[in-house]
Amino acid sequence: MTDLKTDIIQISHKNIELLEDFLSRIEKSKKTFRYYDNRDIQCIENHLVTLACIFEGKTIAYGHLDKEGQKVWLGACVADLYHGKGLGRKIVKHLLEHGKKLGLENIELSVDIGNKNAYHIYEKFGFVLHDKNEKAFFMKKAFDT
Repeated sequence: MTDLKTDIIQISHKNIELLEDFLSRIEKSKKTFRYYDNRDIQCIENHLVTLACIFEGKTIAYGHLDKEGQKVWLGACVADLYHGKGLGRKIVKHLLEHGKKLGLENIELSVDIGNKNAYHIYEKFGFVLHDKNEKAFFMKKAFDT
């Protein structure tokens, strides 16, 4: 794991080009990060928080907390060239800190069955398996109240 000097910043409509930059730079990761396949980029206005990890002026990792009904979903992705450098952990850590500050009771996520690295990262942060189907594991993390 390489310690890149990165900044984590919040994305809003004022700097949405950071998200556009990220989406243009993920290649193979698009197969497992399909969040924007059926959503307009402006949906970030409904997120509780949207984060970008910036390295040398480029958005190389992304994460969000998205409220859908009574559930809050965590989504995260790292650009292909930056896998294995601890950025997924960094984004998830920041998202969980935001969730705790917001007073959330729990956060859910889905991870493709073949994405074992992500699954293990989420386990290390206290997410537990609560359901699955033929394509994905569904995990949940409860915050201590």
